[in-house]
Amino acid sequence: MGNLIINRTKRTPEITFFKSGELTISGTSISENALEFYTPVLSWLEDFLSQKPKQVSITIDLEYINTSCTTCLIKLLKLVTTQIPDKSNLKVIWKFDPDDNDSYEHGEIIQKIINHPVLLLAN
Repeated sequence: MGNLIINRTKRTPEITFFKSGELTISGTSISENALEFYTPVLSWLEDFLSQKPKQVSITIDLEYINTSCTTCLIKLLKLVTTQIPDKSNLKVIWKFDPDDNDSYEHGEIIQKIINHPVLLLAN
């Protein structure tokens, strides 16, 4: 199993998932077909999690995300939070623009949905 690297486009984020457990999603996520974009990402993640990683750190740094991509992102985060037995080995970081209250609130909402602490960091 190798790392997963997907370059960003105008409508899709950059994905850098390293088998070391450092996972990053950054850019803009406004794909018209979010499921098509996120399916290989979820597949890689399932394979990665089946190997029982010791540490996982997910950093999400999105300038903008639409509703269908948010749904896929939540699915991705729920997958990780349910597959990591020792939650102290899982760090979720949500980066936001300090001038964008919606982005901050989005991170808070995701924290409640996935039922796991999210470190909210201003860019």
